Amino acid sequence: MAAGQSATSRIAPIKVRTGSAQQRRSGKGPSTQKYIATKVTEGRDVNGKPTFTKEIIRYDDAKGTNPVVIGIKKSGENLITPTTSANASDKIGMGDSGLLTKVSIQQMESTRDDFGLDAPAKDSFNRDNGKSGQAKASDAPIEFSVAAGGASSWQRSSPISEGSSGAGSGTTREQFDTDLTYPIDLGNGTQDVIKFDMLKYEPRSASGTTGEGGSIGFGDRSSTDSRIIGSCFLPIPAGIQDASSVSFADDNMNAFQAALAAASITGLTEGIGEGINKLGSDIKAAGSDPKTKDALASFFAEQATGTQNLLARTEGIILNPNLELLFKSPTLRSFNFTFKMSARNSDEADMIIKILRFFKQGSRPQKSASNLFLKSPHTFKIKYLHRGVNAEEHPYIGKVKECACTNVGVNYTPDGQYATYTDGKLVSYAMTLGFKELEPVFNSDYEEDGDASIGF
Repeated sequence: MAAGQSATSRIAPIKVRTGSAQQRRSGKGPSTQKYIATKVTEGRDVNGKPTFTKEIIRYDDAKGTNPVVIGIKKSGENLITPTTSANASDKIGMGDSGLLTKVSIQQMESTRDDFGLDAPAKDSFNRDNGKSGQAKASDAPIEFSVAAGGASSWQRSSPISEGSSGAGSGTTREQFDTDLTYPIDLGNGTQDVIKFDMLKYEPRSASGTTGEGGSIGFGDRSSTDSRIIGSCFLPIPAGIQDASSVSFADDNMNAFQAALAAASITGLTEGIGEGINKLGSDIKAAGSDPKTKDALASFFAEQATGTQNLLARTEGIILNPNLELLFKSPTLRSFNFTFKMSARNSDEADMIIKILRFFKQGSRPQKSASNLFLKSPHTFKIKYLHRGVNAEEHPYIGKVKECACTNVGVNYTPDGQYATYTDGKLVSYAMTLGFKELEPVFNSDYEEDGDASIGF
């Protein structure tokens, strides 16, 4: 079995106990049915020994609708850790710690046997599951009880895509890898990185009013962390920059237009009679200028006939336009990145292919079940991380709001010539990404941190 190969079980109905802890341990009390499959992917550690990543995938039904990875267990870990996609129902009965318990040993052995692993790989697989030899009764999971006839059988699947076997035969993909990394050993050092989180798109809903002192308009999107469906880590490229701007435009309003506007406002708020009185008083106040009468006549003649510049033609004067530069609207920022990725070995070539697929597929629109509508593509959150993959967001580089990926470009011969390894994987790829923020940056988006960071 090659590194990166995976096997995914058929979907099995799983009963999850939802009662008290005592009821769950005894196998009694209320339960709910989940549709679960388990995916196991083989990798390699720095010494070339096999490692295994297990994923628990939940579906809406037995047909495999809406696959969601709710837990991941990596080599050396004893428990499945819930993903941000796991809801409260997924975690009920998963042990007193609130974490998913160990994946069924029997299921894991089925995967091992289906792979046809050699003896060293089998030993590694057994050690990875915290056991040696055959499963013991104490190894059985606490939270799951498989329904009658729900025994797992296994089939091979592509390491790149679940449920996709060719053009037009795939299904809408809702979950991607969460640890895509180039170079493949990037996480082992302290190099600063740029992180791309793919987010399940969520439109803003109309908020209406929220009572006294509330707002009218559109609500906020939910937390980006709760919508992450995949992540990619890359070195920070050269030429990173941002530019903030707003739109201003020339605008004018002469005295007669101002008087009409003021009269209209008065008429709407205080009555038509008061509006007429307001207009009359404003005109009377302007009567001290000897040209007012002629200007007023020319102004109304222009409004009635559509004639332009009548006063300039007849009197050689114009009304003062009170020209002023006025704020019109905010603008949306764009970001562009270029990454050159050259594979040093087969595993790294596989990782590059996954990264290209991550951005290409994740940025494409989605068809509705009826093909009548197109749904918005997934969106992205971009973060610059200081000193390693698990570090905090970089305080000295501008932050980026949630973005749409507007462009993905790939140059398959960035070195000027076509070159591949013996398995056909290209030696080098150059990827260009274009992003645009979903909403403008506002003054209130900057945190009160004593100017300790650049902010946006």
